[in-house]
Amino acid sequence: MRTPLRFAVLGLTALVGLIGITPPSSAADAAAYRYWSYYHWSDAGWRFADTGPEQVVPEDGSVEGWRFLLAGDAGSARTPRAAGDFDEICGSTEAGSDEKRVAVVLDYGVEADAPDGETPPEPRGACAVVAVAATGGQVLAAVAEVRAGDGLVCGIDGYPVSECAATVDVAVPEPTSSEEPVALQLPAAATAAASPGARDGDGPSAGTLVAVGTGILLVAALGGLAYARSRKQNA
Repeated sequence: MRTPLRFAVLGLTALVGLIGITPPSSAADAAAYRYWSYYHWSDAGWRFADTGPEQVVPEDGSVEGWRFLLAGDAGSARTPRAAGDFDEICGSTEAGSDEKRVAVVLDYGVEADAPDGETPPEPRGACAVVAVAATGGQVLAAVAEVRAGDGLVCGIDGYPVSECAATVDVAVPEPTSSEEPVALQLPAAATAAASPGARDGDGPSAGTLVAVGTGILLVAALGGLAYARSRKQNA
């Protein structure tokens, strides 16, 4: 039986829900934020998580999503580009009587959003087999290498290499209503053709994780924007 590693990791969910905020007068003047964002699959669509992953206990058969992206005041936050198909990701995986299965979609984003000199790995799906009481953070840790800091998920599977929820001075493209869907690498394919740092779904080693406190939950879009700006001012 697999035992989930116990560590507290809080996703940068406070910056979600930016769509609808009035954009600045010039795109070049917009503050841009590059970070991992957290989602749940519900009613055949992705919805932004309104709490951190350590405050969520996914049910057996549910689907969690993570997306690396560049977002700005104009509300360019985007969801994972693959559907949360539980049967496709977890259909052949079994769980014990005291365990649950949770499908995880990891979308490392597009090259335009990548830090300089880095290339996003291919999106992949993984099936976490964890204890029934496992949180969203423990589900993520069961299928990926997680780098955390300052109460945030900074990197997944070694991407990005070092930055953490960076504020960047670039113009953010206007958000589009939809993006082209992508096919997920599933566990067997991901093992054969993984990018550096990618895992096969058997869970991370303890040495690759950074333990952090859950901190204060940041759930409102405007509150999250103020938090991100304060990080920039104090840098």
